[in-house]
Amino acid sequence: MSETAFCEQCKEPIDASDSYCPNCGSPQTQVTAERGVEAPGAGPDAPPHVSPRQPDPVAHTPLAQTPTAAGGAPPRGASPPELQPTSSQPRSISLESFSREEQILGGVALLLAVDLLFLPWFEVGVAGFSVSTSATQTPDGWLGVLALLAALMMIADLAIERLSPHIHLPSLSRGHAATRFALASAAGACVGLKFLFHIHFSLFGAGFWLAAVLSIALVLLASRLRHAPKPLGAAPPPSSGVNPGAGT
Repeated sequence: MSETAFCEQCKEPIDASDSYCPNCGSPQTQVTAERGVEAPGAGPDAPPHVSPRQPDPVAHTPLAQTPTAAGGAPPRGASPPELQPTSSQPRSISLESFSREEQILGGVALLLAVDLLFLPWFEVGVAGFSVSTSATQTPDGWLGVLALLAALMMIADLAIERLSPHIHLPSLSRGHAATRFALASAAGACVGLKFLFHIHFSLFGAGFWLAAVLSIALVLLASRLRHAPKPLGAAPPPSSGVNPGAGT
């Protein structure tokens, strides 16, 4: 009759002649309970034998790096990340970026440019035919060209300041509003000089009278915007580099 022993690992009854436990497979010291010999650490006061915890192969398996973390494309089915606005993305053109007075100022400058290019300034009758010339043509067409350039530069300065504030354009020390006032004054001065050089009321066409009204309105609007308070969040004009409190 075979003697009965207990597995040191799982404490299940086994044969004393077994070298390995048929239940858990752990090696045995072949000490039977009938001999009254207990294995070390098997006494009643000894702490229970706890087998070392085997690592969980699932828990310790390293996760595969996703293509997104490695810099590649996101996995199929994953929602794309939200697009964050960047400075390189084009900004939509909207009239809401301009105040009402700035819209009027830009419209008047555009009408003046069209007038200088296309509308008749002088109408001369030759042999029963009427010949008309624009402001950019003779006589003294260079004055009309300068007035046209001043009007277009004012429109460009206003549009870039409102639609592309990250672009820094050269301006006067008092800011872009003062620059636009100077350009409007230059356009009005060129129109006035062309009038003084050729005072022939009978020859002036509709283009001149309209240009005279538009030039006056342009200067008045630019002067009003120059003295208007700056909107909140507007960038301050570039400083001259002199600290006013350095001498105190």
